[in-house]
Amino acid sequence: TLEVPLILPPDGDVQLRVVLGAADDTGRRTVEVYARPGQDPDAQGGWTRHARGDLAAAPEPTEAARQPHPPGVWPPAGARPVDLEHLYEEFTDAGFDYGPAFRGLREVWRHGEDLYALATLPDTAQAPPGDAFALHPALLDSVLHAVVAGGVLKVTGEQGWMPFSWSGAHLQGQCGDSVRVHLSPAGEGAVSVTLADEHGAPLARIQALTFRPAVAEQVRTAPGAQQPLYTLHWRPAALTPAPHHSPWGVLGTGSALARQLTETGGHIASYASLADAAADPAPAHLVVCPDDTDTNTGTGTGVLESVAAADKRVLDLLQRFLAEDSLAASTLVVLTRHAVAARAEDRIEDLPGASVWGLVRSAQSEHPGRFKLVDIDDADTSRERFADTLTAGEEQLVLREGACLVPRLAPATADERRL
Repeated sequence: TLEVPLILPPDGDVQLRVVLGAADDTGRRTVEVYARPGQDPDAQGGWTRHARGDLAAAPEPTEAARQPHPPGVWPPAGARPVDLEHLYEEFTDAGFDYGPAFRGLREVWRHGEDLYALATLPDTAQAPPGDAFALHPALLDSVLHAVVAGGVLKVTGEQGWMPFSWSGAHLQGQCGDSVRVHLSPAGEGAVSVTLADEHGAPLARIQALTFRPAVAEQVRTAPGAQQPLYTLHWRPAALTPAPHHSPWGVLGTGSALARQLTETGGHIASYASLADAAADPAPAHLVVCPDDTDTNTGTGTGVLESVAAADKRVLDLLQRFLAEDSLAASTLVVLTRHAVAARAEDRIEDLPGASVWGLVRSAQSEHPGRFKLVDIDDADTSRERFADTLTAGEEQLVLREGACLVPRLAPATADERRL
């Protein structure tokens, strides 16, 4: 039984694991096929079961089966040919786009309720010498397309069909680059399958092959079909009151936000320049507020100039901070106000600050632990909790009405993927 499609990614590897169970009293064993992306053999978890079934010893062949199978007449007398001209267009319209290797169906005939078909491997799909398949998977898949070509199953809209349950499958021989198939009704949505090589010699027999409906979206979203898309979500996080032994200073007091911060607890000094901060005993955290003047709002060239100017000032500060040996044990905290949209109702009012966030994020990836980003709103409770963010084990935080939010990646929803 095929439970989940196994999709090979465009890049990277897939590990395959086949688990064979212990034999029971009759010699029958269970078999399960698992897969997971990646190539690390020591990785834990992540396995998806794609197929399960039972294995049993093949029955002893009858005397008739030991004899060479007569070629017979192919196709049987009275069989009527089926037009295949638009078959693969129908598959594509339903979202099942077969590549060249799987378009090997050459001829289909109908004889009563039975179907007869011939499939041949394209040159690009043929196995190299010495590496032949007993039954090439592209050949098997191609001849099964005859159930749609012959009208046993119909492809409509975005619905197609996939092989689901195989009963009494028995491999008898080995084929080359062509295969013949005889399909007979075996119940609702099922057919019996008799496979032979191009000369009519027995190849395989499937007592009942059941198909089930499949929508292309199911295949596209199957494990391994694609790496999941992620989007940024801001999640609530608890803040622990900052200890008294973690003092902090403010670099510059030109902005209103910086002046407000000096009124909160934990602040020890205000420094006019980075050199002044380096001259004193270095604080554990040095806070800088990019300018929040009226040049941060508006439209047109003025906004672009203010964004560029803010980025240039902060980049110069980051570089000088990293170069100052006396501040090697300090963290530079870049504080903005309304520069991040962490909630649906948030509106970015500080465009230069938003750009500075992107700049400092890059610096954080290059120098972990040296920089922290904090964005607050206008609530008094947010300013009161600011000092608590300094000792939090997060490099990026947002305070909204005194509540702390931190960024986390989460799989995108269907609506978010469409955006």
